[in-house]
Amino acid sequence: MSGCSAAILIALVSFGRAAFAAQMPSSQIVQGARLFQYWCEDCHAAGERPGTVALQRRYGGSVPAALEERTDLNDALVSFVVRNGKSFMPFFRETEISDEELVALDRYLSSNTNSKAAARRAAAGPSPIRDKGIIGRSR
Repeated sequence: MSGCSAAILIALVSFGRAAFAAQMPSSQIVQGARLFQYWCEDCHAAGERPGTVALQRRYGGSVPAALEERTDLNDALVSFVVRNGKSFMPFFRETEISDEELVALDRYLSSNTNSKAAARRAAAGPSPIRDKGIIGRSR
C-alpha cells in the first residue's frame, strides 16, 4: 500500500470514528435522560401531561410545550426551576435529585434534539439508576 493510500485510509477511519462518536451521547446526557424519565416525564413528556398542558397555555405554541422538544433551555434555567419549583411544579431537594444528577438533567434538557433522541435510546438499556433501586421506589 502506498503512503498516500495509507494516509487516505487512516483519514477515512478517523473521520468515521469521529462521526460515530459525535452521534453517541455522553454518559452524563444518558444519565440525564434516565433522570428525566424517572422524575419529569409524568408531567412534562409530550401529550396531555399536566406540565406540558400548562406550558402550552403559558407560551401559546411559541415554543414546544414538551420539555424534551425544547431547544431554548439552558443549565441555569433548568437548575433554578428544579430547585425552586414554579407555579404548580414542586421544588426538588438535593436528597431527591443530587447536585450531580441535576447537572446531568441540565445537560440532557439543554442538549440538541438529536442528542436527546440518542440519549433516550441509550437510556433504555441497562440502568445504574434502576440497578441501584432508585427507579421503582415510591417517590
